[in-house]
Amino acid sequence: MIESCIFYNQHAVVAFGGIVLGSEEGKRIATALGSKNKAVILENHGLLTVGETVDEAAYRHIIMERTCQAQLLAEQAAANGIKKKIICDEDAQYTADALSEPVISICCFLINVFRKVCISISKLSTICLWRRPLVPSWSEGIGNGWRSYLLGEARRDSKRSM
Repeated sequence: MIESCIFYNQHAVVAFGGIVLGSEEGKRIATALGSKNKAVILENHGLLTVGETVDEAAYRHIIMERTCQAQLLAEQAAANGIKKKIICDEDAQYTADALSEPVISICCFLINVFRKVCISISKLSTICLWRRPLVPSWSEGIGNGWRSYLLGEARRDSKRSM
């Protein structure tokens, strides 16, 4: 997962410090985060990511979670005899530098959000084709356009017009 390189030499791991009852735990995490790290793995708890904007921090969190999942899958595969493919330091650093621009993170986050919205619309469109529409206006206007597009009718229509 090439996006995981965004955290190359820019993340820390913080040991579990017990229940947070004071500001000491926050100070410990902030110290581990420092000025250069983009993420902190909180052992036995979860992930923490930061960014210059909420979009950037959210995108980094998505990528960090996917990176952790990929790592677990790689470890499982390696335990079953499949050799790990490690990205070399030079390539990892180059990729980290390229992906570190805040505008890249914001754009990637928005693309992910847009993808999820499109998937949700396609699921809703599929439901509406098999059932009577819950909202009467769904059968008019943009609803039909989305359904046509998602079912490939738009492609068939475009071929007819040629």
